[in-house]
Amino acid sequence: MASRSGSTPLLAPWTHLLIDMAAVCASSQEVVARRFWMLGTQSQRRPRASMREIERMGSEKVRATYASASAMTFAAMAAGMKFLTSLAWPPTARRGMRSAGGLAQAGATILRTGMRPVRKQVRANAVRLRRKAR
Repeated sequence: MASRSGSTPLLAPWTHLLIDMAAVCASSQEVVARRFWMLGTQSQRRPRASMREIERMGSEKVRATYASASAMTFAAMAAGMKFLTSLAWPPTARRGMRSAGGLAQAGATILRTGMRPVRKQVRANAVRLRRKAR
């Protein structure tokens, strides 16, 4: 169900968002499993290392949340500016900007932009914890 102007189909941005979310869920599951295993098996032998890992988990969550909120704010501002500048164009030129496809793409772009910092942090944790397990 592609639009006339050759732009992306209505559901394509949401499909990409779903794929990103599935990748984050899979990586998160690995990170949680590795951390629980590590904390469960090493907490008695190395309590300081376990406490550092727990502290790191908390600070990473706060940092990723802040980065995600900031990214989504800037993406929403950019989408708003695109919409406002489209109002200055003649009605025939701005018809596509205010369509359902344009709104769907803007919403998915904002959410996907917010997922990037989280995805990056989860992937980095998975790689780091894989190396630690060796």
